[in-house]
Amino acid sequence: MLEILSDFCDSVLRRKGKYFLFFLQMILIFIIGQYTCHLAIKYVSFHQKLKQISEKKDKSYFAFQDQNSDNMPDCTLETYQKFRKEINELCNDTAFSFGVSDIVLKSSKIPDKFIAFKDTGKKYFQITYVTEHFLDYYHIKTKNGKVFSQKDYEDISSNLIPVLVGADYGEYIKKGQILDGKYKVIGVLEEGASYLDTELNSDVVSMDDQIVIPMIYQAKEWGGCYVNHLTFSINDNAVIEKITKKIRQYGFKDYEIHGMRKQIDDLKADFWTEVSFIMIMNGILSVFCIISIVSMLVHLIEERKTEYGIRMICGASRKDICINIMLPVAAIICTSSVPSIVLCNNLYEYLLQLIAILLMNGLVAAFPIMHWLKKPIQELKKER
Repeated sequence: MLEILSDFCDSVLRRKGKYFLFFLQMILIFIIGQYTCHLAIKYVSFHQKLKQISEKKDKSYFAFQDQNSDNMPDCTLETYQKFRKEINELCNDTAFSFGVSDIVLKSSKIPDKFIAFKDTGKKYFQITYVTEHFLDYYHIKTKNGKVFSQKDYEDISSNLIPVLVGADYGEYIKKGQILDGKYKVIGVLEEGASYLDTELNSDVVSMDDQIVIPMIYQAKEWGGCYVNHLTFSINDNAVIEKITKKIRQYGFKDYEIHGMRKQIDDLKADFWTEVSFIMIMNGILSVFCIISIVSMLVHLIEERKTEYGIRMICGASRKDICINIMLPVAAIICTSSVPSIVLCNNLYEYLLQLIAILLMNGLVAAFPIMHWLKKPIQELKKER
C-alpha cells in the first residue's frame, strides 16, 4: 500500500514538473508572438513614414556640418536670421533645419526614465530645435494642442518658451503646463512622430521621447545651428551650387551635401535585412516551441492513459476526459500570458530577447523532443 502511494506521489510530482515546463514554454511562445506583432507594427509605421518622405526624395537635399569640426564659425542671432532669409530666397521658402541638444529641467512631473544624462546633480533631457517647415515636411501632428505658429519661430520676446512634447511624455505632461516656470507646453505630438537624420547612413529618429523647441531660442546662443542639419527641396543644380557658395561664405568648410534618394534606399535595404533575419529566427523558434508543446502534451496524455481508462470504466464520458485534459492546459495558457507581457516589456531589446529565447527554448524543448524521437526507435528494437 505504501509502495503504491509512493508511486502515486512520484507520478504527481513528475506531472507537476512537466506542467511547469509547459508553463515556461507558453511564456516563450507568447513573447515570440508579441515581438513578431511589434515588429510588424514597426515595419508598417516605418514603411508609411518612408513613403511620405519618398514623395520628395528626387528634389530634397541635405547639407550637414560635422559638429566636431574645427571649422565652426561664431554666429550670432542676427547671422542666423540673415542666413535663413537668404537660403529660403534661393530655395523658394522650402528650406528648414533642426538641431539635437539637451536642457536642464528640475520639474518633478517628468519621470527619470526620460533623463538623457546627469551631470553635477542636474538632470538633462534631450530636445530637438526645429525651424518652420520641419513639422510639415515630416507630417508631424499633435494629438492634443497645437503646433508652433509662425510667430513662435521668429519672436523671442515672450517670457515663456513654447514647447511640444513627444507622445511618451503625454501621460505625465499635459497641454498648458508650465515647466520650471520657463517652458510652456502647447501640444503633445502624435505617437510615431519621427524624422530622417541628415547624416549619411543615418536612421529614422523617433520623437516620442523628445521635447521640441523653436530653433530661434538655440540661435540666441549660436546662430550657426541653422546649417547643422539643413534640408532644402530643390531640383536645380545651379541653385544647389549657389547654396554651397552661401554656406562657405558664412565660414562652414567641413560639410556635405547629398540627396535624399540614396539615404532612403540605404535605409530600406538595411531595414529589410533586419526584418528578414528577425522573421527567420522567430519562425525557427516558433517551430521549436510548437514541437516542444505538442510533444509535451502527447507525453502527458500517454502518462495518464491508464488513469483515463480507469475513469472511463468508472463511468466518466469522453467529454469528462477531454475536460480533464484541457482544464490544466487552458489554465496554464491563461496564466502564462500575464508574466509574458511583463517579460516582453522588459526584454524589448532584440539581442537580450533572442539570447533568452534561444537558451530557455533549447533547455525546455530538449527533453520532450529527445523523448519523442527516442520512443519509436525503442519500439523498432523490440519488434526486431
